[in-house]
Amino acid sequence: MAANLPARRSWLAQRLASFFVLFNPTREVDDRAFTVWNDEMTRLLIDLPHDLLAFSIDQAIRSASHGFMPSVGEIRRAAEPLLAERTQQIERLQRMEAALSDPVATAERARRRQDEAAHARATAGDPR
Repeated sequence: MAANLPARRSWLAQRLASFFVLFNPTREVDDRAFTVWNDEMTRLLIDLPHDLLAFSIDQAIRSASHGFMPSVGEIRRAAEPLLAERTQQIERLQRMEAALSDPVATAERARRRQDEAAHARATAGDPR
């Protein structure tokens, strides 16, 4: 499902770059150290869906009480409950889709609707 597609690598790299600058007190950046840090952070977070990742990064920044850059663990802790809820919703939708495409269940639903319509007509005095 599209709702669970991971974030684009280019977006995450840009987001992490702004994150790095925000929490770097000297604003001086060693390009090699930054590249290693950015690649590793990306590797550890890229599996999260884009919207959940964006929210979780923001949440981790807002709740960072130590004055340092939030860790991968803090970002993932913000994302995990949201991801679990989304996974449950997707599974529920997949079960509904399977039930709706099952020919036996579809025939059963049609028969029940006919029975209900016949019952409603009979109780209303409609002779059809």
